[in-house]
Formats: sequence, structure tokens, C-alpha cells
Amino acid sequence: MPKEKGYILVYQLGFSSSTINFVEMLSKKTNKKVISLPFPMGKFIPCKWGLTKGPADLIGLIKNADYIVTSSFHGALLSIMFEKKFFVEIPKNTAFMSTRIVELLDWLNLSDRFLKEGKATIPIDKTIDYSPVKIKLNTIRDESLQYLHNILKGKEQ
Repeated sequence: MPKEKGYILVYQLGFSSSTINFVEMLSKKTNKKVISLPFPMGKFIPCKWGLTKGPADLIGLIKNADYIVTSSFHGALLSIMFEKKFFVEIPKNTAFMSTRIVELLDWLNLSDRFLKEGKATIPIDKTIDYSPVKIKLNTIRDESLQYLHNILKGKEQ
């Protein structure tokens, strides 16, 4: 995968022509190239595409992207962890997998990042205030570590 920076990463788990239409529009408006994993599912658009060699490859692609458009829980979560501009669309054929993404974005007050029928509900260049997001993530991270610590020490919850 490329080592370049400043592109739109598309990380799709299901077929969606509306996602690809959005990516096409985003690319034109931002003048950014597109990298798609595994490949654009919905219609052909000019882009680089391929499979990652592993988690480090995926993390690097997300870290170096300017925008992420995804239908993946992990794609959304990594976008948040790297404080990226991102959009999420859940294709109809993968809606059964959407609960985790919906709950995550609702809990972090990032539901405005969902695409509705291939359209953003906010300006595409709107920045995200990650300060309150980091506070919430740190809180749940601390609670999770304490829970694991207690289990390893044999303490009941």
C-alpha cells in the first residue's frame, strides 16, 4: 500500500453505490485521490485499491488519510482514535452489523458523521471537536482496564 499522505480512504464492508457516489463527490470537492479497501463496491471510480497485509497496514492507511469513508466499526473507531474527518454509511445489506457503530457514534455525540442515502448531513469540511470525545474514551478505557485488573486479581464485580 502507498506511503503517501493526504487522500480519501474508503473502507467498505458491503456493496453501496451511494457510498461510492459520495466518495466521488468528496474527491472532486477536495481534490484528493482515493484509496479503496478492498475495492470500490458499488461502481467503478478511479482509485488505488488493494488488500492490506495486516492490521499495521490498515492503521497506517487510516493515520495518513485526510478523510475516511467507511462502513466498518473498526474503520470508524480508528478514525476517531486518530482524530480524522470521517463519514460512515451502513449499506442496507450489512444493517444487521450496524448496532456497534450506531451506539459508538451516539455515545460520542458523533451521529452527524452518518451519511444518509449517500449524502452528508453536515458540511464535508466540518471539523470535529475531539476534546469531549477524548474525555469519554479515556473514561471508558480506564473503566475497562480496572475491570480487567479486578478479574485478573480474582475480585468479583
